[in-house]
Amino acid sequence: MLNDIIATLLTVGGVGFVNFMVTEQLGTVNLYKDSNQARLGYSLIWSIVDFSIYLLAKNLLSSYLQGDMLLIVVMLITLVGAWLLTYLLAWPLHDLLFTLYSKKAAQHKSKDFLIDNQSVLESTLGIEDKETTVYVYDFEHNPLGYGILSEYSTDENNSCIRVDPFRDPDGETHLQYSYDDLMLKIQSETYQEKYDTRQFIDFKHRFIIIVAIEDSES
Repeated sequence: MLNDIIATLLTVGGVGFVNFMVTEQLGTVNLYKDSNQARLGYSLIWSIVDFSIYLLAKNLLSSYLQGDMLLIVVMLITLVGAWLLTYLLAWPLHDLLFTLYSKKAAQHKSKDFLIDNQSVLESTLGIEDKETTVYVYDFEHNPLGYGILSEYSTDENNSCIRVDPFRDPDGETHLQYSYDDLMLKIQSETYQEKYDTRQFIDFKHRFIIIVAIEDSES
């Protein structure tokens, strides 16, 4: 009896880490940015799934195995089953909830609902299959770097991006525009027709990113 209790606690509690690991790797949650309340609620939901696998496996195998062997096999099945179900269901559940909540928010004309774990920086920079040009400045408008966005950090406590050198359409290279010159450039009608422009301001780390994404329709 004691072994059953210990095995149940160890299995369900330990497998919860597997749930988190898989969902974090898939990008549906972020272990470092989600609040403690969100992590607790998420853990409870997946614990129900894990415990259901544990009970189902134990009931099905109890006629064939007994004692510690039964517990060991059931624990292994729960571990594998939890990994597989999390892998298969993490994104479908994420997309389903996003669709349902967004639809309800639209009906009540409320603000856009975001159920994913994207930060403001990620939603600003995260444009797939499009060349994104970035210009970075500090709060005194001193240039910090510019180029084609290659990678960026998703850790809000350690903000950093990687950019690759680029040339202007006319083939000429130049030093980074001053902040004022760049603001005038991106506000021009010609530039606006060609690029989708955004500005990200990080008040914590005190930097500004000007983002220009080429408009495929232009």
